[in-house]
Amino acid sequence: MTGLHWGKQGAQHPETNSSVEGGVYGALTEIRSVPALTDECDDATPLDDAERSALLAVLESQRWHMTRSAEQLSISRNTLYRKLRKHAISPRR
Repeated sequence: MTGLHWGKQGAQHPETNSSVEGGVYGALTEIRSVPALTDECDDATPLDDAERSALLAVLESQRWHMTRSAEQLSISRNTLYRKLRKHAISPRR
């Protein structure tokens, strides 16, 4: 069995010569349009509340030092800043 071949019209199966409409881009577009999988949800869940509390606790314990806070959380600084934006937490300077 051979794999799909990508062309200008998306993926095509070589044996059946049928195309997969939308390809990966179409699937990603559908996933991104699901509200539960995006940050567009206005309702805070208990998990969001717990994440926000954990972020604030670590930031306070590290005196808002971003690198040390990210290391303690085992995430990158970029991810830490993204989570701060998500939870509307302003970094202290």
